[in-house]
Amino acid sequence: MSKFKCTHCGDCCTLAPFEEVEKDRVLRFYNIEFVRSATPGGHIFYLLKAAVETSRCPFFVKNENGWGKCEIYDIRPKICRGFGKGPKDMSCPHIKRSNKRNFQK
Repeated sequence: MSKFKCTHCGDCCTLAPFEEVEKDRVLRFYNIEFVRSATPGGHIFYLLKAAVETSRCPFFVKNENGWGKCEIYDIRPKICRGFGKGPKDMSCPHIKRSNKRNFQK
């Protein structure tokens, strides 16, 4: 089975919902604001306030060569950990699953 290979462009790093335990984990290391929200069914989740304001995750940082990385990679939320491994809405906006040059064997 093919494995997703990230191109580190950051276009997927937008409004990621954090569960409470994920939010608390980030707050142990960073002084950053979250906004509490809920689904229509009442499930509580949290969004980074900076991401709500800009539609970009503040933890995605590009270097001078344009190569990006997640500053909280080791403690990123579950939604980010699953990116590229799930349904179509969780796939990279720039590749198709049939484009083999963007996948590892």
